Amino acid sequence: MRKIVWWLGSDCYLLVNTPPGDKLWQIKLIFYRLKWKFLIKFFDIHWVVDEYLTQYLLKFGVKKEKIQIKEDKVLYDKPLKKIKHIGFNVLYYMPRKKGFPGGRKRIEWTYGYDIYKKIKKKLWPKIDFIEVYGEEDMNRIYPIVDLYIRPTRSDGRPRMIDECKISKIPYIFSRDGNPDSEEFINEINAYYESRFR
Repeated sequence: MRKIVWWLGSDCYLLVNTPPGDKLWQIKLIFYRLKWKFLIKFFDIHWVVDEYLTQYLLKFGVKKEKIQIKEDKVLYDKPLKKIKHIGFNVLYYMPRKKGFPGGRKRIEWTYGYDIYKKIKKKLWPKIDFIEVYGEEDMNRIYPIVDLYIRPTRSDGRPRMIDECKISKIPYIFSRDGNPDSEEFINEINAYYESRFR
């Protein structure tokens, strides 16, 4: 029987990159990599949720022929009907769960919370912002969302992007690197103008 390991966005990214985090987490990250250097040879197949993530596994030493794409299932898989509402609602997501590797510093860095704060400071109250943390019933939220923003510095295949596609909600997504708040602001303004034209 073949042995399979399934890699998500951060799992892959952390194999070869060191984002900010508390000192204890930095030490844990060294042991995480050492553990996987030893374990990768025992797995026949390495699933990744998106083609984009294969670069990290290849760089870490996983053989190309062992990597396969296995998409993560969305939670909200039916198109949701829009609900008329006042204003322009922009959705932003950052998990609040405790125990995120690297602590709060890393979760805020990963999800571009600093970028989000700059965007909100510049555009509110003209634009309304809906912040979610992964605990909400999105059946109630997606129908009033006009735009989803995801200014992440490291990402795999976000389910929320796929869910937005299903319900025809436009989105702005930065997968890696250093998202630019001004670029996001300009794009949000363009969507806003087109909505009220």
